[in-house]
Amino acid sequence: MRPIVLLVLFLLGICASVQGATYYFAQNGLDSNACNTTDAPCQTIDRLSVVVSSKPLKGGDSVLFRRGDAFRGQMKSLNWVQGAQGQPITFAAYGDASQPQPIISGTTL
Repeated sequence: MRPIVLLVLFLLGICASVQGATYYFAQNGLDSNACNTTDAPCQTIDRLSVVVSSKPLKGGDSVLFRRGDAFRGQMKSLNWVQGAQGQPITFAAYGDASQPQPIISGTTL
């Protein structure tokens, strides 16, 4: 029985390590936040560049923008993007599905 329990714990550990980080952005967020929960999202795309400059995005990571919000800014470099075949980096929306998709613009909105 004990070897089975250890095997299950080992497999759960592997599954947990495969799941990537998730970064949340919202118009009312704060760039001083860690960006890692819907309760403490960051606000700007510029902050995304700062956050991932020290920890590059990798396969399995997600960057989520809240529906109904608008964001402007530019990602300064894609050198910090390290996706892989079968493990993409996902850019998507989160929040109330009845709201429109977020607007992301490289210029003034």
